[in-house]
Amino acid sequence: MATPDLPTKVGQWLTAFNAIKEELTSEAARKSMETMQTRPPEPDESEASYLRTQVAIAQQVASIISANDRQAALVAAMLVQSGVKVPVDYGED
Repeated sequence: MATPDLPTKVGQWLTAFNAIKEELTSEAARKSMETMQTRPPEPDESEASYLRTQVAIAQQVASIISANDRQAALVAAMLVQSGVKVPVDYGED
């Protein structure tokens, strides 16, 4: 069996990555998390407090999304490297 060239492997990885990424954090979830980053300031809230809160929220959302994307990248690499093993059913139950 011939070893696939680099563009083929990258294409396989990207296909696997996109599928896994969508399963971990769907586009709807990404949009929902993005809206969590914007909120109007409270009437009695100082500007500094508001900005600190907004930065903290943005960091948490980015952390969640990037962690899921890193895991999708790792799983995609493992799938492309070793392939998908399909169990064989011999019907001996």
